[in-house]
Amino acid sequence: MLVLPLILVVGAALPSACGGHLAGLREVRLRGEPFLLALLIPQAILPFLRLQGAPASVAYWLWVFTFPALFGLCLFNASHRSMLVVAAGVTLNGLVIVLNGGMPVSLQAASLIFAGSPTLIRAGDFAHVVMSSTTHLPWLGDVLPIAGPSILRGVASPGDILLACGASSTLAACAMPPARPEARKTLGGDGLDPGRSWDSVARSKVCSIL
Repeated sequence: MLVLPLILVVGAALPSACGGHLAGLREVRLRGEPFLLALLIPQAILPFLRLQGAPASVAYWLWVFTFPALFGLCLFNASHRSMLVVAAGVTLNGLVIVLNGGMPVSLQAASLIFAGSPTLIRAGDFAHVVMSSTTHLPWLGDVLPIAGPSILRGVASPGDILLACGASSTLAACAMPPARPEARKTLGGDGLDPGRSWDSVARSKVCSIL
């Protein structure tokens, strides 16, 4: 439930923190990008629909299909190493959803964030189920309370956190400016520019890992 806001907030902050610029994302091209965008739209929108009966069943299985498809596209873009983190998050979320017929949501975790007794599953919500003693792999459900502004406040799953971290890191890494040819020519035998501070070197290495 919190993946998209987390990606937007963290993904917008990381490039600036690492010395990059969001304008650089315009030059980024992921492999299978049209298919990725086509999958992200139903992945983000379907859980917010309120359906019942046959339409709910169709929407649920369409939503479930997006998980293995997204996993494959993440592996297809494994040259961006943080996409492997996204793939792990997709796998964890997809697994717990299929095993339980929806994403299990912890009432206890939600009560820590929302006052009173929150209504976790509204009528027509086919994407979530209330966590109970019969829930399979409950630790992979929405069990992590996230405090903060209303746009970020809610309950997340471990898969959500991996998804947000991986996607945000990919955005940050892609927004980093490429090394200038003249700068590479000045590198010493150890691969470091003598004129650069160790702080800037460390920061660039951290961003390259992301």
